[in-house]
Amino acid sequence: MDKRIIQLRKIIKEKRIHTLFQPILSLKDQNLIGYEALSRGPGGTALEKPDLLFKAANANNMTLKLEDLCHRQAIKSAQRLPKGLKLFLNIEAPVLNSRLYQKVDYLKNSTLRPVDIVLEITERSAIKNMRSFRKNMSLFHKKGFHFALDDTGTGYNSIKVLWELKPDYLKLPTFLVRDINRDPLKEEFIQVLVNFAKRAKVKTIAEAVEKKAELKVLRRLGVDYAQGYLFARPGKPFPKPRKVKL
Repeated sequence: MDKRIIQLRKIIKEKRIHTLFQPILSLKDQNLIGYEALSRGPGGTALEKPDLLFKAANANNMTLKLEDLCHRQAIKSAQRLPKGLKLFLNIEAPVLNSRLYQKVDYLKNSTLRPVDIVLEITERSAIKNMRSFRKNMSLFHKKGFHFALDDTGTGYNSIKVLWELKPDYLKLPTFLVRDINRDPLKEEFIQVLVNFAKRAKVKTIAEAVEKKAELKVLRRLGVDYAQGYLFARPGKPFPKPRKVKL
């Protein structure tokens, strides 16, 4: 048996997932609007990085178990989330479509409410049944949850997904944000996404913002929110973002 499978099973059994948080700020005034919960495997192991962790889970039909643990650990760590802020939780599309996930009340005995949670749909797994997915999104929306679509533009089908789902938040892909101040074509692409989002009443979030020059362009283009090392690195609850003078 593959060592990573054994390690993954042990991680889930022993609940050895820890959560870091990265602040998300408004580009209008740099006020804090929420935190993204970032799950990590045990430090110093082959499964510490989230991409390797979930790759192993996907390959061994353990995604639901891993996602379940990540959400429980994140919500447990976020009990002191200041009132009015959002908690962004990553979730893969097949997990949201799972009846087991739909039946679990993750906020039971929690200080957090559904309105405090943004379920961030990642593109690690494709949405195979769009009709079913939209139906399940609607059920969660009615409970008060919000949705974000992550890495729009990186998958071959992502623009169609954006069109079909029209989430509450749209996360702009990191490859477009990186060095956007040096590339007019990236500006044009981001502007198209921002314009569409505004017409659809979807808020935009730029990820991986590391430079002041990038921030200036994103703000000029009308991006609503941003996160990245420029403001704060992911950390234990809850990193205080620094103000950036423009």
